[in-house]
Amino acid sequence: MNEKIKNILILIAYFIVAIVIFGSMGVWLPILIDNYNFNQVVEETNRSLPNNILTYSLGIFLIAIIDRIVYLLFKTSKYSNNVLEFFGIMFALFGTGVLVFLSLKSLKNTQIESSISYAKYVAFVAWFAWLYVKFQSTKTNNFSPIGGIL
Repeated sequence: MNEKIKNILILIAYFIVAIVIFGSMGVWLPILIDNYNFNQVVEETNRSLPNNILTYSLGIFLIAIIDRIVYLLFKTSKYSNNVLEFFGIMFALFGTGVLVFLSLKSLKNTQIESSISYAKYVAFVAWFAWLYVKFQSTKTNNFSPIGGIL
């Protein structure tokens, strides 16, 4: 197995174990505890689920965005043109902000299922952003949270 495939497999394993499973513990652990204690998900836990998903997702998303912006600002040559990527980042920030707003608005209007759906979209955007930043890094360190050594 060559080094590139090995690094990709390590990255995917890191993503699944650290980011998806352990990172989302604040989302799924309250549901698991409710199922164990009450054999059902309690109303309060269900109502707090969108907030838990948003907190988890925004942490991942914003760290990835900040890491990429810092890389583009300080680690690219003066002749490189990153305007399109900056516009993509701004579009992603705006779109994610709209999804967060819709999730919180749905939660305020007691539309829990809609709120959870919007929060899940934010989680998928966050996962995509994390993977994008990790794959775009020129120096990879498979055991660092985002892109490795700048």
